[in-house]
Amino acid sequence: MAYELGIGEATVKALVSAVLRKTGATSRSQAALLAHGIPIEDELARARAATRVERTAAPLRLGLPSAPPAGAEA
Repeated sequence: MAYELGIGEATVKALVSAVLRKTGATSRSQAALLAHGIPIEDELARARAATRVERTAAPLRLGLPSAPPAGAEA
């Protein structure tokens, strides 16, 4: 990208970081979705739900007891 624009790689990194910070996106993919007018809230909620399911399912696949819910006393 830097070569195509005739600027340094560090400049591209700084500009991409600024775009991510200002849009609230956490990845270039999310920034691209926002640029096309696609809200990322649904994507974020879906990713969080998938992460929660994976954390719960992993111990079960291994035959281990699942972890207590966050904030629960051990």
